[in-house]
Amino acid sequence: MNIIRTAIVFLYLVPVFFISLVQLFIGWVYTRIDPKKSELWQLGIVQHYLRTIYRLAGIKPKFVGLENIPKNGEAVLYVSNHRSIFDVILTYTVQPGPVGYISKIGFANVPLLSWWMKRVSCLFLDNHDVKDGLKMVLKAIDMVKGGTSMTIYPEGTRFTGSDEMTPAEFHEGSFKIATKANARVIPIASYHTSPLFEEHKPIIHAGHPVIRFGEPVDISTLSDEDKKHPGKYFRGVILDMLQEIKNEEEKKQ
Repeated sequence: MNIIRTAIVFLYLVPVFFISLVQLFIGWVYTRIDPKKSELWQLGIVQHYLRTIYRLAGIKPKFVGLENIPKNGEAVLYVSNHRSIFDVILTYTVQPGPVGYISKIGFANVPLLSWWMKRVSCLFLDNHDVKDGLKMVLKAIDMVKGGTSMTIYPEGTRFTGSDEMTPAEFHEGSFKIATKANARVIPIASYHTSPLFEEHKPIIHAGHPVIRFGEPVDISTLSDEDKKHPGKYFRGVILDMLQEIKNEEEKKQ
């Protein structure tokens, strides 16, 4: 059944490829008329495609803590553990715009995908280029100050360790986006997402992942020690959230 669902997803992507080329052109024209509305319109298209993909694949996510996402247009920094490409696909469908992601530089060379990512405020990071990393952080700070939320994965890449309850260490530098832009941080715990694809490549598997949004945190209100090491602090917060999800899911069994 998973093979059939995977085939359906790829068949769905064929017409999407051609339709989205037209939508990209319309978005390019729309941007010259009203950039903000154009970005939100294009974000809506991306979210629709992503939502359709996971539904066709038989993935039934549980979103928890959506009430913690600001509804007043406040720009925040979303911070999450990272086990699967579906962390992005699922999370992106419920985040109000404008919102962008910080992704690794490799995606910048993927036709169509990179075009859409640039249209919805995504940035590309070269982990091996310190100067490029600094430029990216400064750009992200300006974007958040301008009203665009950003999502980061402080582990730096998808963590493939055997235990999803122990994410890799979080890089501290990326949290400057929040401190310099005076933005609150919303921690996200992505639970049981690697079985959806990464553990079964190239077949997508149906599943019931959990995506939990924590309460917004103002880094300036943390202790002096946590202010110095926000990566360590938020890794701990997400670990606690993952454990809570695990306990809740085990009670259902």
